[in-house]
Amino acid sequence: MQKKINISFLMLVCTLLFGCASKTKYVEKQSEPASQAAYAVADAIEKGRVDAAERYAQELKRLIEKPKQEIRVAEVVIPVTPQPSIIEELAQGAIKTEVQENNTNRPVELKYQKYVILPESYRDREIVIFNTEEFNALINEHENVKKLFELEKQNFSNFVKDVDKQKKINNEVQNQLIKDLERARSEAAKYKALSAKYQQYYYFFWGSITFVGMLIVLFLLIRFGKFFM
Repeated sequence: MQKKINISFLMLVCTLLFGCASKTKYVEKQSEPASQAAYAVADAIEKGRVDAAERYAQELKRLIEKPKQEIRVAEVVIPVTPQPSIIEELAQGAIKTEVQENNTNRPVELKYQKYVILPESYRDREIVIFNTEEFNALINEHENVKKLFELEKQNFSNFVKDVDKQKKINNEVQNQLIKDLERARSEAAKYKALSAKYQQYYYFFWGSITFVGMLIVLFLLIRFGKFFM
């Protein structure tokens, strides 16, 4: 009986191990688009292509789960007419758009300027804002730059399709893992019930043997007890 229970337990463990192995295979596949996006972001920032970094960063967010504790990056926002209370709130990450003047309830509109902070490596580079007149003039005057952006647009479009496919695979894997977990729980409950049933048989079997043994001993004592008197 004990041997049968051990075999059943080993079968359950093997099932779970094979499930983990299949999960590992899927995880390895789904990490490829995420790795591509992460390296594309880093490469784009290094080469001064913040426009490309922004696109790939958004796709990367689609592939990974939101963290429980996000690392917040604050904007650099300076009021046009700074006041001590406003600056203090800005330091805490809050933008105040209305202030009280002369202890009255009349709101005063607060104007502020947002700043873009670039890495030091951009010091000697010309800054061009994407999709502006200056940007359009750049790609129209330089054929190689125009072809570069056209090629990147096509490559990014293909990458988005890969991300969509991977998202679908991730959802299918997640659903399959949930089904496997429910099946494993069901099998565990079945094995537990089977073990309890075998345990009852075990106690009954050894109880019967003990009872029969006692009857045999009693019979022998009665049958041959006269030889010891």
